[in-house]
Amino acid sequence: KRVPPELDFHERLATLRKERGLTQLALAELVEMHISQIRRYESGQSQPTLDAIRKLARALSVSADMLLFAQNE
Repeated sequence: KRVPPELDFHERLATLRKERGLTQLALAELVEMHISQIRRYESGQSQPTLDAIRKLARALSVSADMLLFAQNE
């Protein structure tokens, strides 16, 4: 599946996680973060560090660009 290009980071993150059948807890464990941090990212309350983006992209098997940018950016 393709993530709609108009989504913001937090929406892309949630969409990709759900597409891969991961719970917030499972993703948190994969990237060695607390679940509350994943919740903050997905709600748009917090922006990830570069290191966190790298970990999230690896865990979700996508490029960092796919997490951060719309298709035409």
